[in-house]
Amino acid sequence: MLSPIEVNEPVLLTKLSGPNGRATLSNMLTPGMRAVTIRTDEIAGVGGFVTPGDRVDVVLTAETNRDGAVEGATKSKFASGVVLQNIKVLAIDQATRVGDDAQAVVGATATLEVRPQDSVLLAQAKSEGELSLSLRSYADTAGPSGATRRPVAAVSQPQAVRIYR
Repeated sequence: MLSPIEVNEPVLLTKLSGPNGRATLSNMLTPGMRAVTIRTDEIAGVGGFVTPGDRVDVVLTAETNRDGAVEGATKSKFASGVVLQNIKVLAIDQATRVGDDAQAVVGATATLEVRPQDSVLLAQAKSEGELSLSLRSYADTAGPSGATRRPVAAVSQPQAVRIYR
């Protein structure tokens, strides 16, 4: 079905998808949810094994600068954390379903189904560091879905202590 059909409304071909037809992405979304796309590559996309319909965790790796032991020097530190958990993958690139040959495909983007407030969190996380996907087991898809905590870089930075003699 391509668009909603009301009670007692005639079923018209313009509202139906034909054989092997493809519904639009907006028709695939659960009511109240949003589709958000993130960049992926062979590493961030679990080697191409993430496919539409899978569940993933979204991991943010962000750089945090802290004062070093030497006066004026800084050391780069990185912190990682799960930003969103148990998120449904709607599409890899523009493919919304797995083909019959079902081989691993490395996509440049992954489109995820998230709650409206999680779409804002994900947009913020994209600007704070690198996002990667962590594929969940098929048996581990029950349970809560969505934000786990604030993005790593948004958490207040530890304060440096300088000792003067």
